Amino acid sequence: MIAPAYPPPPSKADVLFALSDTGGGHRAVSSALAAEITHQTNGAVTSTIADVLTHIRLPFVRSAPGIYDRLSVDFGRVYDAGFALTNSPVRVGWIARTIYALGRDAIGELLQEAAPKLVVVTHPVLLAHLACWARRDFGFSFKVVTVVTDPVSFHAGWSCRDVDACVVFTEAARDRLARLGVPRERIALGGFPVHPSFDRDAMRQSEARAALGLDAERFTVLVTGGLAGVGYRASLVQALDARGDTQTLVVAGHNAGMRRTLDASTDATRTRVFGPVSNMATLMAAADVVVTKAGPSTLMEALALRKPCIITRAVGAQEADNVSYAESQGFARWRERDDEILVAIEAVRQGRWSWARLRLPALTRADTARLLLDRLTEPALV
Repeated sequence: MIAPAYPPPPSKADVLFALSDTGGGHRAVSSALAAEITHQTNGAVTSTIADVLTHIRLPFVRSAPGIYDRLSVDFGRVYDAGFALTNSPVRVGWIARTIYALGRDAIGELLQEAAPKLVVVTHPVLLAHLACWARRDFGFSFKVVTVVTDPVSFHAGWSCRDVDACVVFTEAARDRLARLGVPRERIALGGFPVHPSFDRDAMRQSEARAALGLDAERFTVLVTGGLAGVGYRASLVQALDARGDTQTLVVAGHNAGMRRTLDASTDATRTRVFGPVSNMATLMAAADVVVTKAGPSTLMEALALRKPCIITRAVGAQEADNVSYAESQGFARWRERDDEILVAIEAVRQGRWSWARLRLPALTRADTARLLLDRLTEPALV
């Protein structure tokens, strides 16, 4: 029997960002904060990122990213049912205790290898509980901080009472965490962590189009559904392709079926179809408008670049309120049907998209990074 291949342990670092790669937003947030910490400390404070669940030697748990992709693409109702069923601190506690009991040694080994001074959890699925319990049982001295990436409504899995601090970026999120039992004095308000590559001065549109080999003058649409490649239909991209005067960039992520369909039914000179990408900042900088699901990272990245967003789907209950949040900030509109989306895209093309209600966040990733760095000099709670 061939032994399963487990990921290598994370490198030793002062800060360990703990996540699960269910969707791309959690890693994007971790990468943004790691980059900002490096910038603020001139590299004196080191960071590493680990998908903690893949290190736990439990088949279902370590397969979480693939399960998330499948549920969000093909079984949305099952995903919503699972969200609702587990969305309470008590149920989260039961699940976390079970996973911890089975994966305790693997978690301890990972944390021993990384030897962090601070564990930053950027994912709601039980990871803060696992880190806090391992700290207690193995005698680690690191601090644990969660960074909540959902602006309004989110899963009760974020509500670990044992963390040293929790960072949110809206008052609504702070209120919800307090209702879920996290002591209010441990909840701090920070800025959403958007990677420096999405800063407006990082790359001009003309530079991004040149880097991608695009027509410098043609109206450009970015269609993305996150790492899972959900939130849009092939018919929408096919309609854009048929126009002939638009160039479309499509991020299909792990949705191989969507990628095959679009490769076979669109003109490659007008429509570029990608799988998982590492150059989202360049793709977004090249675009005139972004068509996306309601993932918070993509929405905030678009806001940072001042790109109008058309939201086509909210995946799961945790994304539902992201739509109203983005609309209230004045940079996004909800459109569900293809014809509605195409009309909204045309409004951007014709210059009829108003920014009069645009509200920019007062806090940035720099504020959140400073909050994390402050914890490195504070004693742990346990």
